[in-house]
Amino acid sequence: MSPLSVALSDDQRAIDELVGTFFELFTNRGGVTPNLRAIFDLCVPEAVISKCVASPPMVTSLEAFIAPREALLSNGSLTDFHEVEVAQHTQILGNVAQRACAYTKSGVVNGKRFEERGVIYNTA
Repeated sequence: MSPLSVALSDDQRAIDELVGTFFELFTNRGGVTPNLRAIFDLCVPEAVISKCVASPPMVTSLEAFIAPREALLSNGSLTDFHEVEVAQHTQILGNVAQRACAYTKSGVVNGKRFEERGVIYNTA
């Protein structure tokens, strides 16, 4: 294995761990109280979240992204919530990485169980 391959493997493992930690931030299963403030430890301060399901895309700061999620996950309207990555493709080019991941999320919202799938694209 070449030194470049080893470095990429280390980078891939680090990215895998980072993404897993990101999804875990939102879990409130089993009475866990999510600490969404930890997102600031995972992202650069200038990070933005873009939601591109409508036109024009909605672009928000990390603070604006977590505020409504903190309320939902702590006020009892969304319980037993969990997200997990189920597939991914990561491309690493030097000090830049891009990741496309498919995920599932499930929980109980206002007393009704749900399960959904989604896709996220990350650049770091």
